Amino acid sequence: MTAEGSRRQVWISTFCRRTSDGILRAMFVVDEREFDSPEQAQATADDALMEINRRRIAGEVETRPVRPGEPPSGLPRWPEYKRRLDASDTAEQP
Repeated sequence: MTAEGSRRQVWISTFCRRTSDGILRAMFVVDEREFDSPEQAQATADDALMEINRRRIAGEVETRPVRPGEPPSGLPRWPEYKRRLDASDTAEQP
């Protein structure tokens, strides 16, 4: 794991999905603190964004610095959220 204080700035990306009534709802996060390197975190965020775009899921991504002492988000991480998407795909197939 990456130590929060070992670099000048550590980031977190929150992926939000737009509901049918136009409201943005936070769905999952990619938190750089949970990766061995910034590159690994970026690759995960890129993978998530590619998959969200491929599925044509309307939404937005907010990337911001992590505040000192900020606790981890309670939102799912990308692998968990992707499993949910895949499970809903399987459930929709006859």
